[in-house]
Amino acid sequence: MQFSPRTLEDLAFPEVLAALGQRCRTAAGRSRALARSFLDDASAIRESLARVDEARELLQAQVSLPLGGVADIRSSVERAEKGGLLEPRELTAIAQTLFAFTRTRDALAERSTTAARLAFIGQRLPDLEKPTARSPSAPAPR
Repeated sequence: MQFSPRTLEDLAFPEVLAALGQRCRTAAGRSRALARSFLDDASAIRESLARVDEARELLQAQVSLPLGGVADIRSSVERAEKGGLLEPRELTAIAQTLFAFTRTRDALAERSTTAARLAFIGQRLPDLEKPTARSPSAPAPR
């Protein structure tokens, strides 16, 4: 079911997205928040509300996710993918972001019995400890 822009405006949906965007720590998060679509499928709505309930339970239990150090590293990663060199401050920001991902993933995994949906989302965060496949031309570690 599609809703007209007028209906979404009447429901104050743009204001909801703006409020969500203000709570995001990075520009990437804000962009994703502002681009959210209005959920019109009952199962998607139930799933989303269940994630909200889990987050609310974590908040009530005064669980704070260790998101400190998260930065918007997209431009640095894009430049590195093209073979560009990164400044030390960019490398530091990338490392801090990856460590924050690890801490957040681990914190959510520890609470997987009460926040299973959020823990599942956390599993998708990059893992620094996970071995990566070497390219055939890469030398073997010594």
